Amino acid sequence: MHFVNSTYSCPLTIFSGGIADGVLVSGLGQGLMVSSGGTANNITLTDGALAVGSGGTANDTTVTGGRMAVKGYGLASSVTIAGGGSMTVSANGVASAVTVSSGGTLTVSSGGMAFDVTSMTDAVIVSSAGAYITYAQEEQQA
Repeated sequence: MHFVNSTYSCPLTIFSGGIADGVLVSGLGQGLMVSSGGTANNITLTDGALAVGSGGTANDTTVTGGRMAVKGYGLASSVTIAGGGSMTVSANGVASAVTVSSGGTLTVSSGGMAFDVTSMTDAVIVSSAGAYITYAQEEQQA
């Protein structure tokens, strides 16, 4: 199954071998779940939820609203969290190349990992004891 440049109005799960590419997740109650072996590329989340489960991968994701969750053994790379958006990385979940803009929130739970994090002014980063975060740089917004 391959979804390309779509906007959808019901919960959607990407299973092993499935690909979602260029999908807009919008609307309360809407959600995209990336399961083991599934891949989501170039996803925009304006509301609702995006969950990357064990063995799932999300690349080039923009979170302008709603919530993104990287569950245990899920992987998210190149994530931008804008104001009003949030992402949580659970134990054994991995996020890399994460930019947290002003008003965005990144939460890393114990055992979760976030690498190459860029934090803008007024970004919120919450980490539990046992969380692992590396920072690329801290920038000042003009």
